[in-house]
Amino acid sequence: MKFLLTNRELNDLRKQAVEDYIASEENKIREIEIKLSQRENCAVYFNFNDPNISAFSIERLDFGTLSERTVIGYYLRTVASVNGADEKKVIKEWTIFCGRKQHNQLVEEFNKSKR
Repeated sequence: MKFLLTNRELNDLRKQAVEDYIASEENKIREIEIKLSQRENCAVYFNFNDPNISAFSIERLDFGTLSERTVIGYYLRTVASVNGADEKKVIKEWTIFCGRKQHNQLVEEFNKSKR
């Protein structure tokens, strides 16, 4: 069993550790790029004209690159209210992990539905 390393062996170990770290970080960067690409290229749809759903707000929450999200607040009519019984609306929210482009499209649709 060898306890002492030569300078060359020590340098080789350092070099290998640095190369492994760089490869690991490059993999993380690729994974983040894939996730960002998926968000920017996803299709998002919310029916703002559904008679059982009444959207009242749309917001963009930004907690960092991969934590950006769009939140739509809406009232959901209960089954009882659909059948003509006492009208009761429940407040709900829908969280969508999408890119800014899709968020802006949703805001546009939301604004059109409020006219």
